[in-house]
Amino acid sequence: MKKTVLFLIVFSILFAVGGPSFIFGQGAPLAHVAVVQFSNQTGSASYDAACKAATDTLVLTLTQLGRYRVQSEDASGSGEEALRAMAEEKGLDFIMYGKMSAGESGGIDCRLSVFDRAKGTTTLSQSRKAAGVLDIFDTADELVVSVLESMTGSHIGFGSLTLANTGRRGATGC
Repeated sequence: MKKTVLFLIVFSILFAVGGPSFIFGQGAPLAHVAVVQFSNQTGSASYDAACKAATDTLVLTLTQLGRYRVQSEDASGSGEEALRAMAEEKGLDFIMYGKMSAGESGGIDCRLSVFDRAKGTTTLSQSRKAAGVLDIFDTADELVVSVLESMTGSHIGFGSLTLANTGRRGATGC
């Protein structure tokens, strides 16, 4: 009983003095990343949902990686100077921003870029072309994966689950 009480007192003092990081160790600080809503430059409001879905996929994937403190931001101007000012003002390490625009030869061009505050410039930018409206969500997902793999050095993948009705009550096949 005395050992238990003594242990609890010592543990409480250590926890009070150093907090959880003293007891459990402190990890490296998380990089602070802002994700700006994909810009719909297609001229058609029907692509607003695809822009939102691409942005949401980016935020969710970054959050799930657990190495980034992620926040959503509204575009407050365009160009490197506006990005630099936003990064400095809000203490952001990276700003990720994308756009969807009408392709020159049809289809939709999707572009995703990463601004790096330490370097003061956009350091990564990739694009993909969607053949049409039915292809836009898959194309945006592929773009997000490609950019995040390049940025993080980690393999990123999405899975799918298909449920099929076999015709029997309460039975499904995967």
